[in-house]
Amino acid sequence: MLKINKLIIFSFLVIFFYLFAPNQYVFAGVTPDWNISFSWDGTTVNNGGQYVFPLNTAGGGFYQWPGGNAYGEIYRGAPHNSVNITGHYLGYGGSISNQNDFWPAYGHYFVVIHEVGPNTDVSQIVNWFETGAGNSPEHWGIIEFDVVESIEVPLYTQVISQYPSEIATESWFDLDYAEGLAGNYKCGSKIRQCGCAITSIVMVARYYDITEAQGQDVNPGEINEWLRDEPGGYINGDVNWIAGARYADWRIAYAKTDKSINNYTLLDQYLNQDSPVIAKANSGRGGIYRQHFFVIDNRLASTYGVKDPTWYNTKTLDETTDINNHIRGYENGFDGLRIYKKGNGIAQSAMTIVLGSPAELLITDLSGRKLGKDANGIEHSEIPNAWYFEDGIDDPTGENPPLQENNKIIQILEPQDGEYKLEVIGTGEGDYSLDANFYDTQGNVNNQSFQSETAIGYIASYDISFNSSDSASNIVELIDKIPPEAKIYFNPNTQELEIKGTDNTTVNPIISIIEDTDKQAIYQIQDEAGNTTKLVFEKIKQHGKGIKAELNSVQYNNESPIELPKTDLKYEWSLNKDGAIKELEQKIKVESSFDIKAKYSHQKDETEIKIKLQNQKEQIQVFPGIKIIKLITELGVLSFEY
Repeated sequence: MLKINKLIIFSFLVIFFYLFAPNQYVFAGVTPDWNISFSWDGTTVNNGGQYVFPLNTAGGGFYQWPGGNAYGEIYRGAPHNSVNITGHYLGYGGSISNQNDFWPAYGHYFVVIHEVGPNTDVSQIVNWFETGAGNSPEHWGIIEFDVVESIEVPLYTQVISQYPSEIATESWFDLDYAEGLAGNYKCGSKIRQCGCAITSIVMVARYYDITEAQGQDVNPGEINEWLRDEPGGYINGDVNWIAGARYADWRIAYAKTDKSINNYTLLDQYLNQDSPVIAKANSGRGGIYRQHFFVIDNRLASTYGVKDPTWYNTKTLDETTDINNHIRGYENGFDGLRIYKKGNGIAQSAMTIVLGSPAELLITDLSGRKLGKDANGIEHSEIPNAWYFEDGIDDPTGENPPLQENNKIIQILEPQDGEYKLEVIGTGEGDYSLDANFYDTQGNVNNQSFQSETAIGYIASYDISFNSSDSASNIVELIDKIPPEAKIYFNPNTQELEIKGTDNTTVNPIISIIEDTDKQAIYQIQDEAGNTTKLVFEKIKQHGKGIKAELNSVQYNNESPIELPKTDLKYEWSLNKDGAIKELEQKIKVESSFDIKAKYSHQKDETEIKIKLQNQKEQIQVFPGIKIIKLITELGVLSFEY
C-alpha cells in the first residue's frame, strides 16, 4: 500500500510539473523549468521583445533565477543554431549584475540561466545550445528577444537651426502659419510659433522616404502652403491629421489617435514595427507651460529617442529642461499620440469633425453606437476605429500667452456608409464653428462649415449622410422642426417695444420686420434651421413717451395663423434729467386670461406689480428696482414672466 501511495504522489508531481511549469519552451524534448528574468542597463527584456541596444558597448546585465549555483550565457541566433557571445558564473544568490554584456550585431538573441554543480561541464551545455549536440542542463530558463537597428528620423525644425540647415529653416520659420494674423490664433501667426504639428508630420513623412509631395520638397513651408489651400487642411488653427496623409498622396496613412498619458505599450507597439510616432505634451510638462507636438523615434535602454521641432537639442524623453540650450524635459512621458504608418498610396475613407466652442460633440452611428461626450458629461467611445479628443497648439517661443481652450475633434477611419446623428451640446455661452471633412476612397474631400451660437443646455442636432465612395454626396444638415417663440416687452434702455426670439437650438434667432403699414406690423422670427414664427400686430403706435400695441395672431411656419384673444400692450414713462427712467407704467391685458399692471418709481426704486388672473383675486407684489413684464408665446398660447 505504501508503494502505491508513493507512485500516486510521484505521478501527481509529474502531472503538476507539466501543467504548471513556468515556461512552455521545449527544445529537443527538454523543457526549461526555471522562471528567470534579465535586464540590460535598466531595460527589462521580455520574451519576443525588440530592443534598440547600442552595438559592441559593454553594459550591465542583471540576472535573476530561483537560486542555487547558476551560470548565465548570452547567445545570438536560435537555440541549437546559435553562437555563444558571453557567459558568466553567477553564484548562488538568485540575482547578480555583470557589467560585461554586449551585442555584437543586430539580430535574434536569447539569454539562458542554468544550474551548475561540481562536475558540470559548461562547455557541453554551451555546445547543446549552439548546435543541439552536447548535454542539456538539468534545471534552466530562457528568454528570447531581438536587438534591432534604431529608427533614423531626420530632424526638421520650425525655428532657425541647423536642422536640416540654417538656410532652409530661415526660408520657412517666419512664414504665415495657416491664415496668419487673420486667423487670430492663440499660438501666434508664424510657423516658428505654431508649426510644431506640421513639422512633426514632415519628419515622419521623410522617414518613409517621402521627400517630394504635391510637386514640391517636403518641408514645413511647403506643407503649410498646401494645407492653407486644402479644404479643411487647417481647422481653427489646428492641422487636420487626415489631411496630412492626403498631402503625402497616402504614402503615409493615419493609423490612430490616443489621448492616454504615457501609453508606453502602444508606443512600443509602433516603434517595434519601425514606425515613429508624433507625441503630444500638455502644458506644464517639463515645466514648460505650452502644448507641443514632437516625434518619438527610438526605444532606448531606459527611455526613448526624441526629435523636437522647437527644442531641437532634446535627444531623449528623460532629459531636464534647459531653455537656453534648446532642451525641453518631458519627464520621460507624454500626453497622447498621433500615429501615422507607412501607406500604400490608396486613399483612406474618413470623417473628421472639429468644433471650436464652449461645447461638446456626440455622434451616433447607424448601429446606435456613440462617440463623444453627452449632455450628462459622460464620454462614449463605442464606434470602432474612432476617437474623440482635443487638440491645440501653443507658441513655444513664449511671445503669446498659453492656449485656454482646445478644439474638440471627432475622427472616424473607414466609417460605415449611412446616416449619423451629430449633437453640439452647449457647456457655456458663445459662438461656435463646426467643420466637417469627409474623405472618400477615391482621394476626394468634401468640407462643410457652420457657424452659430450656443449656451448651457442648448443642443443643436445635425444629420450626416456618409458615402465612402463619393465625398461630394456627403451632407450635413441641421435638424430642427420646432419653430421659435417670442418674448415681447418694453426695453428701458432703447425705450422701444422689443421682440426677442427664443428657440430650442438657436440662441439668438433672427428678427425681421416684413410689413409695417398704417394698419398693421408683421414681425418674423427665424431660427437657423429655417423655421419661422410671424407676429401680426395692429399698428404699433409710439408717441412721445408712450407705446400702444395690439397683438392679433401668431403663425408658425406655413401653418394657418392662430387668432389670439384681444391682447393689448401699453407703456408710459418719464425720464430724469440724466435720461434714466423716472417712472414707468406697464399694462398687458389678454382677454379672458390675465391682466397685469406694473408701476416703477425711481424715488422709491421699486416696482409694484398687480396680477389679475381669470376668476382669481388680484395679487400685489413689490420688487426692488425695475421689473420688466414680458409677454410670451408658446404654441399659440400667451403667458407672461418678469
